[in-house]
Amino acid sequence: MALKRRFVLVCCCLPCLALALFIYVTLAVCLSMSPAYNSHLVPVSRSLLLPDHFVAPGAATNASCAARPLGTFWKERVDEGGLWNWLQHLQDRLHNPILRPQLGQRRVRFPVKQQDCAWDAVTAARLLPDFADLPDQMRAFTLSMACRDFPLILDQPQLCDGGLQDQAEAPFLLLAIKSHQMNFERRHVIRRTWGQDGVVKGQRGQRGGLVRRVFLVAADDEMENGIRNRLLELEGATYGDILLWDFRDTLFNLTLKNVLFWKWFSERCHRAHFVFSADDDVFVRTPALIDHLQEEEERRPGKMSDFIMGNVIRFAAPVRWISEFFVPESFYKGLYPVYLAGGGTVYSGTLALRLGRVSQRVHLYPIDCVYLGMCLERLGVVPRHSPAFLTFDFHESEEQSTCAYRTILLVHRRTPVQVLQLWDQVQVQAPPLDCINASIRVELLNDPEPTQTGDL
Repeated sequence: MALKRRFVLVCCCLPCLALALFIYVTLAVCLSMSPAYNSHLVPVSRSLLLPDHFVAPGAATNASCAARPLGTFWKERVDEGGLWNWLQHLQDRLHNPILRPQLGQRRVRFPVKQQDCAWDAVTAARLLPDFADLPDQMRAFTLSMACRDFPLILDQPQLCDGGLQDQAEAPFLLLAIKSHQMNFERRHVIRRTWGQDGVVKGQRGQRGGLVRRVFLVAADDEMENGIRNRLLELEGATYGDILLWDFRDTLFNLTLKNVLFWKWFSERCHRAHFVFSADDDVFVRTPALIDHLQEEEERRPGKMSDFIMGNVIRFAAPVRWISEFFVPESFYKGLYPVYLAGGGTVYSGTLALRLGRVSQRVHLYPIDCVYLGMCLERLGVVPRHSPAFLTFDFHESEEQSTCAYRTILLVHRRTPVQVLQLWDQVQVQAPPLDCINASIRVELLNDPEPTQTGDL
């Protein structure tokens, strides 16, 4: 009887013991595989404990999508920007090698023909809600902002090489001066003073360099433009320094002069070492500028492809009040990129070629110096600031100093009479004793960089 009871007890308990053993073994295996359980036995680096997936710091979680950075580097709502921002966004996508890998090295220009480039008023009003309320020059620019190929009425094909490209000496400095048809007096004074053509010695009597000069002029659409064009052709034939294009010569079309000059430069004068782009109302110490550029070239041999210097402007915003530089928010939204103030800028010939190529991917903008900054931004070029470029004139009574004009390279807003007087004072007459050793202004490390304080 006792044996029978033992047999029944064993039969009842054996399944329970087997189940308990199975649970024990399962728990033991799971615990042995757990890093937290083994941490007191074998130290485990936190770097080896990989999470399920990486989540960047500062990310916004989303129940339905993957996390994304809180501060995105792309424009989430391009349609909320201005017309130019939207058009440029489309252009950037067109040339994006990631979005369009089939482009390869093939160059893509603006896909418009000259006869189809101009918009009509209906199209402009649809794209710009306030088009009818804009100033005349802003409306005119908007209608033609896609047009950039204009015929060259007057050319100077032998300006830089005399027809012997492989034998002639390459110009060290090419002066590209923006001028209006009516400004004959200014051009005449420039030819006699800081814009003299030929070999120009340095300020300190050094070797100097070959200087070439060209005036960038556009045709006028007034009734007497035929007479003016003939006078310009006569002037160009006499001096050999006029480039005349067939488009209206307005403030907002100065950007066209940049773009068309870069194209001309790549075809006619691409061997020039440097380009000095200036307005026709500036005074320039050309010999001192040549000395400065030669020092730069010696300091950075073979590394001048990103050289550009002038009065650098940062954190500038478009002018929103009615003025000659007015740009509405419906046309452009945001701050301007870093750019160089108008009046005068010098850059290497290699950079001029790069600017010509990248300008084919940047929509025209009504402010020429800002457009230059937009092109530089896409090239990744940072302009160099020089306090010797006084595009906003002297500060207060600084001009009264005896040596003031001997410490600068350029000053803006000078009449032809003033340019003649300054040239005689600074370059012809012997310097005063206390100005013999006057040096060019340099940027101090603790000096704040200039911001926009006046006209462009």
